[in-house]
Amino acid sequence: MIIKNKHIKNVVIIAMLCTSILLIYITFNRVHNNDFSCEADLIVNKDNSQLTLNISYTFNDTKGFVEANGELFENGHLKLKINREFPFTYIKNQNQYILISQQSIDYAEVIKVLRPVIPDFYLFRDRSYKLEIIKQPSGDYLFVTDQLPIFLCKIRQ
Repeated sequence: MIIKNKHIKNVVIIAMLCTSILLIYITFNRVHNNDFSCEADLIVNKDNSQLTLNISYTFNDTKGFVEANGELFENGHLKLKINREFPFTYIKNQNQYILISQQSIDYAEVIKVLRPVIPDFYLFRDRSYKLEIIKQPSGDYLFVTDQLPIFLCKIRQ
């Protein structure tokens, strides 16, 4: 009887240890798979405007950060230099992301110039931006909106 109880006790301890290890692995893997940083170089042409941007995204659990640097040209002339950094939060469901901006640009003139060229998410606080973000075999991320690829964001090491 004593041997049988020791055996059961050992089996229970091993089962609890295996369960604990599995839960730690699943938790680490979930968090690790949601976190990434990437960077893209973009050129956006609209009417007589051309926006060139280097944009970086960091996704960490449900919080993120955008850094954008570039220039806006109108009719071939430099209209505005851009150096914008702001935090955002996001909701993720599989590859579907809803990004919600946490800061606004303080200058009405800058907003007036940029608004026709980029989404409100980059300009105003509490504006959402719905994206599909698809991890590629290379490890880079394809950003898609309305089923159209908009850019490839290269993974930052």
